[in-house]
Amino acid sequence: MVRFGHCPRCGNSVPLSVEHPERPVECHYCGEMVRVNPLEEYHVPDEIELETDGKASGGNPWRDVGRPKPASGSFNFSELVPPEMAVVPAAPPTQPKDPDKALTTFALGMFRVRGWPVRELDGYKAFEVKAGFRNPETGQQDVCEVTVSARAGTLTLETHLAALPHPSLWGPVRETLNLLNAYSGGSVFLLRESGVVVRIKMIPRPAEQGAFSAHGILLAMRQLNHDRRLANAVMVDVLQSGLTDRAYIERRFAAPCAEGPSAVLSGDQLQDLASLAGFYTFQYGDAVALSRHACEPEQCRVRMLAQDGLMRGWAVLDDNLTRVPTQAWTFVKHVIKNARESGAMPSRTMVGRLLERLNVLNDSAGLLRFVYSDGCVLAMAVYRPVEADMTPEEFRFLADALLRCARDDSDERREIRRAV
Repeated sequence: MVRFGHCPRCGNSVPLSVEHPERPVECHYCGEMVRVNPLEEYHVPDEIELETDGKASGGNPWRDVGRPKPASGSFNFSELVPPEMAVVPAAPPTQPKDPDKALTTFALGMFRVRGWPVRELDGYKAFEVKAGFRNPETGQQDVCEVTVSARAGTLTLETHLAALPHPSLWGPVRETLNLLNAYSGGSVFLLRESGVVVRIKMIPRPAEQGAFSAHGILLAMRQLNHDRRLANAVMVDVLQSGLTDRAYIERRFAAPCAEGPSAVLSGDQLQDLASLAGFYTFQYGDAVALSRHACEPEQCRVRMLAQDGLMRGWAVLDDNLTRVPTQAWTFVKHVIKNARESGAMPSRTMVGRLLERLNVLNDSAGLLRFVYSDGCVLAMAVYRPVEADMTPEEFRFLADALLRCARDDSDERREIRRAV
């Protein structure tokens, strides 16, 4: 333990030797050799009580401090403000200059406040975190390394699934990823130069509720790890055999949701939520058909379904699409148009090239995923409601993205928003 005393020449604190406190010491401030009387140690009383009017505690350190008498009457805050001063209203909230940076900073702060270990990456829009989750199949702990970033107004969580396979296996791997994207419970599977990546996106809540909640982020990470764990066995199988087993993928993702409490929407609640968001709705079997304008149910190109704890939305695309004209998107339209005009299924080579382009589109910043199924290209949105009170704004975020891909009227030919 280090004890201190005050230099008699300059008054600064001087460290003293515990064994020989009476020896002269050199003051680091004035440079003089001085003899300092050590300060007495302060001992905290065994009991600290507030002094009462009837009886004063002898060991109370505040016994000599005078207490003001309480004022009579009730407290009125308005009396503190002089009447001649005008009350200035609060400034209206302003949008941050960089919304993506604001989302990343908000998420990073939540991780740090709760003591979750994080490592910031170069730049200011990404950081890494290691999370451990119990594996229900083995009972062991799975360590999932997640990269958190923000882009285009959404928070993205990514993790690595497998190394880049040999080029001879890219065909069956793309077919497998296409099926995984159709059956997964929220994650999108991508083939990149770094290997196979699993990604999940989070829609920010309104500013007055905070962009994200700790429950929502933890549930998203659980879902990401759940999808990664289920897909790992599928990926090992396809890399060894070179074949895609659709039935095996269906069995693996029979329970698409990860463990943990989450909001479950019924079909009626989904339809009510769509109506509150300002859409025209029709009951179409188990699904809900959506439209911006009043029309016949058969003309609604977007369907949404609440099932297995997930909210799935999809739209069948045609060759008259309103997406940004990129090379990948142009090729997709070309395949759709040829298949519609000829009535024949595309060849295996054409399907392989189509899946390659869909992988490029899925790697974009949007909430949607694009899946090839039975000669059709579907734009899909898979979302697991996090909070019990999902807002119409969150629902509109997803529905708008699907409608912009499905509608071909002049009202929809506008600049693609951030959701797509």
